[in-house]
Amino acid sequence: MKMHKYRNRWLTVGVATLIVITFIATYKSNNETLTGRLDFSSNQASASASPSTRSEALAILMKASKRPIMRNPQVQTFADVPPTHPYFVHIEQAVADNLIAGNVQRGVRNFRADSYMTRAEFATLANAVFGLKDQTLKAGYPFISDNGASTWYQTQVNTLYRFGGVETAFRPGDSITTTEASASAKSLAQRALYTSRGELAEKISDALYLPLIRCRQGVARDVSSAHPHCPAIQAAISAGIFSGYADGTFDPAREMTRAEVAVVLANAFDLGSSQNETLFADDAAIPAWSRGAVAALNDTGAPVADDENRFNPVATATSWYITDLVDFLSDR
Repeated sequence: MKMHKYRNRWLTVGVATLIVITFIATYKSNNETLTGRLDFSSNQASASASPSTRSEALAILMKASKRPIMRNPQVQTFADVPPTHPYFVHIEQAVADNLIAGNVQRGVRNFRADSYMTRAEFATLANAVFGLKDQTLKAGYPFISDNGASTWYQTQVNTLYRFGGVETAFRPGDSITTTEASASAKSLAQRALYTSRGELAEKISDALYLPLIRCRQGVARDVSSAHPHCPAIQAAISAGIFSGYADGTFDPAREMTRAEVAVVLANAFDLGSSQNETLFADDAAIPAWSRGAVAALNDTGAPVADDENRFNPVATATSWYITDLVDFLSDR
């Protein structure tokens, strides 16, 4: 009996010990798992301060610029960017838009997609993606201390500064971080994404080869002879493409809605006014004063609607939208 009694006692102690050990092991395992998640979360949180890869920086710029992105690219351009790459569609779109070419070594073309991008390389790519016009160094521009005049990136950096994408110290050889790339792209999107009335006059003047005459006096109260777009605005007004406002201003810096752009382009390319139905999903939202021009523009087959067949008449027209329309109409 005593033997059974002690045996039962030891059995009870053993079971209790096993339970305690199991509890400790489980707690330790759970705690390690939790710690691992916290570490992973911490790594994710600090990832934005890590150097950005070339593919990631490109994708950031492409998204910020609102460039149309193809959904299913049929061609793989670079050996190191297969269709499974997370930024494959952005890279292939950049190739299609003639923004990148990659490097060819021993007959193999690579993009070095997962290498870090320097800030100088980012400046050059940002200029291309946003279609910024080169800005040479001019008197009065804030001095960028490490942007040497003889460097290959000098003009690109200065242009980026002009559009608010660079601080005064540039550090061209440093790798750009995800945070820096995102901040720069956001700044550029706010200042270079849309086309102003003055810029549209310039685009149309270039497309139609309008004769540009040096402005000897201002063409509007807010467009002096020294205004960079004065010759183009003067030519567009003379051709009946644009008109100013009743108060004598032109408002050259104002962005335009898609409905306003339709009217200007219909005038510029002699499309007239159409009574045809457009059958857009948001037809009812198109203002009456622009309906004929919108229909005429649509009659040409120009890419005026979005993927959901909406015209979005009151949306601000992006630079890419206007460029696509001007190029399409110029090639007709």
